Amino acid sequence: MRNTNSCTLRIPPDVEYLLEKIHEAGFDVWLVGGAIRDFLYGWPPKDWDLATEASPQEIIRLFPRVIPVGIRHDTVQVYTGERAIEVTSYRSRGAEGILSDLGRRDFTVNALAMAYPNRTVIDLFAGRHDLQAGILRAVGDARARFSEDPLRALRAGRFVSVYGLSIEENTFAALTDEAEKLGSVAVERIRTEMFKLLLGDNVFSAFEWMRRGKVLGQIFPEVLEGHDESGRCKEDVYRHL
Repeated sequence: MRNTNSCTLRIPPDVEYLLEKIHEAGFDVWLVGGAIRDFLYGWPPKDWDLATEASPQEIIRLFPRVIPVGIRHDTVQVYTGERAIEVTSYRSRGAEGILSDLGRRDFTVNALAMAYPNRTVIDLFAGRHDLQAGILRAVGDARARFSEDPLRALRAGRFVSVYGLSIEENTFAALTDEAEKLGSVAVERIRTEMFKLLLGDNVFSAFEWMRRGKVLGQIFPEVLEGHDESGRCKEDVYRHL
C-alpha cells in the first residue's frame, strides 16, 4: 500500500458535513476519486464522491434527501442543497472494504481515497505517479475493468482529451478488444461522456485514440465509412470533423 502525506485539499462545507455526519454515526468514510485526482493535477475539484462501510439504507436514514439512483450497485445520491454527492457502500468493514472498493475502480488516477477525518491518502495502484507521468492505466486486470462497464472505453478518450494522458499499452489493448460492447451502453451515458470529452483541450488526440481503439466505429461509424452517397471517397471526412 502506498500512502501519501495528509492531504491539504479544501473540502466544501456541505461535503464536510456529510463526511462528519457519517463518521459520527460510527462508520468509516472516505473521499474518493475525482476530487483527489483534480487536486493532485492542480485543478479545482468538482466531483465529490464518497465511499463508506455504511449501507445504502443507513445513508438513507442519516440524510433527508437521498435518491437511490444506483442502489442495486450499493450507490445513492445525497442532495446537500449545493450539489448531489454520490455515496457508494462497500460490503467489508475496515481497511478491507476501501481496498476492495479501489480495486474495482476504472483507472489508477481514480483509485485514490482520502480518509476522514485524518486526511491520509491511500494510493494503492500508484495513481499519483501515473497522473504525474501522463499515463492512463486500468486498475488491475484491464480486460475485466472494461468488461464490467464498456463505457470505460469511451471514458478513456475523455481522460485523454481533458487531462492530456496517454493510454498505457495493456490498457489500450483491452479497451480495443472490449470496444464492441459499447453497443450495449445506454445512449444517455454515451452522450454525457461525449459532452465532457468535447470540452477538453486535447480533442484531436482523443479522437485518434478512439479511432485506433475501435471506439469511434461504435459510436460514430458514419465518420469512418469509405464512401458517401455520391460514391466519392470520404477519406478526409474524419480528419475534417
